[in-house]
This record gives sequence, C-alpha cells and structure tokens, in this order.
Amino acid sequence: MRDLFYCLLVLLPLILTSCLSKEEMEARERENPVFAKYAPESIEYKTELLNLLSHSDPKQAGFRIDHYEPRERKEYLYLNVAGESFWGTMILTIENWGKLKEVKDHKGMGYSGAIIEDLEYTVKRSSNDIEFVYHNCKGIID
Repeated sequence: MRDLFYCLLVLLPLILTSCLSKEEMEARERENPVFAKYAPESIEYKTELLNLLSHSDPKQAGFRIDHYEPRERKEYLYLNVAGESFWGTMILTIENWGKLKEVKDHKGMGYSGAIIEDLEYTVKRSSNDIEFVYHNCKGIID
C-alpha cells in the first residue's frame, strides 16, 4: 500500500501535465506575474523559475518536452515545467544528449508532450544569465 502511495505521489505531476493542453498550461503560466511579464529567455524569468524549483519538492516537478531549438552553436530543449504551485517553461541546454539522443536525432519532432522522467540538471550562473544544463534522466515517456 505504501508503494502505491509513493508511486501516485511521484506520478501525479506527470499525470497532471499530460492532461492539460498547451493553452491551459500557458494560461497557468500567466498566473505568475514574473512569468507573465518576461520571456523564458530572460534572466528575470529564469531567476523566478530557479527560485520556485528550489523551494519545491524535486519529486513533485514534472517536465514535458515542448520543442528542440538549435541556436548560437548550442542545442536546447524547451520544457513545460509543472511544480507544486506553478507552471512555467525551462530552457534546458544540452551538452551531452545521453538518454535523450533520440530526441536530438529527430530534432525533437514527434517528442512534443513527452515526459522526461527523473530529470537531473545543473544550474550555471553568471552575472547576466542562468543556464539549466541537462545532466541525466531515467528516460522518456512518449
């Protein structure tokens, strides 16, 4: 019984994110005044996202692939993030694709909405940017 409870606790954010449409997620994202005012690429947006993620249970966050974007000699995955009390967009820098290699091979096509299980990332800070960098994950639920 305890295992069932733990499984539901871990999967609940993933289930919720998979049930909402992109429009519903964007509407919830606009509920946060920082997210409503700034673009996901801005330092203000990333600072707010980092703050919310830092004060949330990591097991409660769900990450869904929105799209792949190569630019400026780097590759990124834009992720829809569902936390305990927020919805937002994370721009994940990919330096080593690892278990996400298939996403790169297909340039993200066909993976929109796929859930990244147990995402591990590091945060690189500079005076004018915050960068979320992919480290590892358990896998993708497509």
